[in-house]
Amino acid sequence: HHYILPVYDDGHGYDERYAEWVEIVPETVCQYTGLQDKNVQKIWENDIVRTSKYGKDDGKGHNFAGFDAFSVRWNDGGFALFSKWRRFNLRSDLNEYEIIGNIFDNPDLLTRQN
Repeated sequence: HHYILPVYDDGHGYDERYAEWVEIVPETVCQYTGLQDKNVQKIWENDIVRTSKYGKDDGKGHNFAGFDAFSVRWNDGGFALFSKWRRFNLRSDLNEYEIIGNIFDNPDLLTRQN
């Protein structure tokens, strides 16, 4: 079994009242990218995001480039977006990202091709 002790900060330092070991699956522990999506949700490594930046929407929720979702992964010193065929840098100047799942709970989001 593997456990972590989450750190809760109430703004005045570590708050021990919430110290409780949590069992984890080591393969699902991911790094925060430092970015948020358009809904102000933190984007984590292995999240699945969609964005219209790398393709135009056809009005049916799909873009012309043929892919809808990207996984967020570490690559060559930075985070990048990966589809089945393409890779793009995860850019901080875009707020068009929307988290739609993650590779552990929703892997089918990456295999749907239209």
